Amino acid sequence: MSDTADLLIISTQRFQSELLAHYLHREIGVLCRIAPPSDLDARIGEDKAEPVVILWDCTGKTPDAIWSGLGNRIPSRSGNRFTALLNVGKDDHIEFEAIRRGVRGVFFENIDTGLLARGIEAIVNGELWYSRECIVAFLMGEHRPEPLPAPDDVPLTRRENHILLKVASGLPSSQIADELFISTNTVKTHIRNIYKKLNVTNRFEAARWVSRNI
Repeated sequence: MSDTADLLIISTQRFQSELLAHYLHREIGVLCRIAPPSDLDARIGEDKAEPVVILWDCTGKTPDAIWSGLGNRIPSRSGNRFTALLNVGKDDHIEFEAIRRGVRGVFFENIDTGLLARGIEAIVNGELWYSRECIVAFLMGEHRPEPLPAPDDVPLTRRENHILLKVASGLPSSQIADELFISTNTVKTHIRNIYKKLNVTNRFEAARWVSRNI
């Protein structure tokens, strides 16, 4: 993991957050900071070069409170601001809406610490972190507010088509880069361009576009 990777924990539970920050730094080397919920607006809107995962502690919050707190400020297409939700109630059923809004991952209450560390590491590296059930349901098209564009309406280049198929197969950006003998940053640039052309915001939606159109 890059030494410049940063995790910002937004929480009112300072002591528990400090313990979590210490654990994550020890386990996966991520640099952690802690801030109160009043800093959420400013932190999401910050413009920094290094990637930052904003981990919002949702303890005790209803789905309405979560979405009203985040509003439309999640930078779903940003390359440097990844928002994830921590301590979400399992009965809240917010994963589909979280994907739609650009949230990179959802961590439920009482999650195993080792699994949490794996998920944080994945998000810091630009991946998504959702339950298997959510992934399957989303790819089956159970939740999509607007129609996806038809293939003829999407001017993808040959290289973009190649990368799109690899993204849809679940390959991470680093492996795609190795197979195509290009840099990971170049792959990420291609993926961002693909997302814009397809009008999608993440790998799930891109994979479902492929399953419907190719």
